[in-house]
Amino acid sequence: MMAGESWKALMATVPGFISPVDLKRVMHVGMRDVNQLERGRVAASEMGVVWGGEGSHERFAERLGEEMKCRFGDGDGVDEKGVLVHLE
Repeated sequence: MMAGESWKALMATVPGFISPVDLKRVMHVGMRDVNQLERGRVAASEMGVVWGGEGSHERFAERLGEEMKCRFGDGDGVDEKGVLVHLE
């Protein structure tokens, strides 16, 4: 919704919501319980994702660190607009 992919009319009624969030600035942490269509849309997007679910906790912190470093480097790449991290 915040990326402008769905519920456009509803999001237009949210006070302060000016424009969609750039998916390059979004990480979804712990994503699970998605069907193949949803998984394909996530993979095709520019959103970062750390998959959750059964058996994913063994390397979770390591994968989160890798994704953040890959996406945002050492912090120099994050400007005043910041990032959106969705924790599930």
